Amino acid sequence: MVDKKPQTICQVKIVVDSTIVFSGILNSNGKIGDLLISSTKHFNFIALDFLHAEIGKHYSRLCKISGLSTQQIHEAEFQICRNITFIWMSFTNFVRVWFKSKIVLYY
Repeated sequence: MVDKKPQTICQVKIVVDSTIVFSGILNSNGKIGDLLISSTKHFNFIALDFLHAEIGKHYSRLCKISGLSTQQIHEAEFQICRNITFIWMSFTNFVRVWFKSKIVLYY
């Protein structure tokens, strides 16, 4: 019998912003919602802690767009955000870290 070495799984770290979470909340059965809910083996989702406040500011708009109740939006937010690691960082520190990194974003 040959001993098999355990496979090392490398998780990719992905920074999640409010637009991604909004998309997941509005369509939790879509591709983005599915990724955020069920891809924890492959991805480590990270977001700044003020994302919750950002979502909270837009509950009424999310309800209007989706036709869901506030309670349903809250439940969708829970399902989408439960696999996201939230980190505390002040906005000024975030900007400082972002400018020191060599990440270039294209829109």
